[in-house]
Amino acid sequence: GKLTVDTLTTNHELILADLLNHIHTRKGERVERPEFGTSIHDMILDLPPIDAEKVVRNELTRVVNSDPRVELVNISVAAREHDISAEIVVKFLEDDLTAKLVTTFIADL
Repeated sequence: GKLTVDTLTTNHELILADLLNHIHTRKGERVERPEFGTSIHDMILDLPPIDAEKVVRNELTRVVNSDPRVELVNISVAAREHDISAEIVVKFLEDDLTAKLVTTFIADL
């Protein structure tokens, strides 16, 4: 994932890194936290792009909404045959600054 940062502090960057970590962790990878993470990697090859976009949008919304430090502003998702890219805009609740996360999921072929 890539961070787009303007005037963000180290704290903002840590929050964004936490979100990316949560997004890119496969569900079931964390010991004693089976619900942590997403199932995005597992579905890239299994769903047609239109369905994958909807599921990915739902998964990303769930992750962002699970973090009390941010509020979701927007998510855009583009699914292709072997990868899915997403752009997530969040607002930090402590100071109302916004940031954009851009990330891509590539299928394990």
